[in-house]
Amino acid sequence: MSSVKEQQLQMITRQRAAELADVSLSTVDRWILHGDLQAYRLGPKAVRIRLTDLQEFMTSRTWDDL
Repeated sequence: MSSVKEQQLQMITRQRAAELADVSLSTVDRWILHGDLQAYRLGPKAVRIRLTDLQEFMTSRTWDDL
């Protein structure tokens, strides 16, 4: 079992975030572009999202917001 700290730092790809949120990749990109979802650039092409950030984002939104 992973610790709380490890869970907080777990990073996922934009594609995985889209799968977990059951939306398209372009929707995740739009959330990031608009500043609604925090993302981290790890290199020239690598972008990751903390799993906890996605979870908090999804629980704080209603379907009307999306």
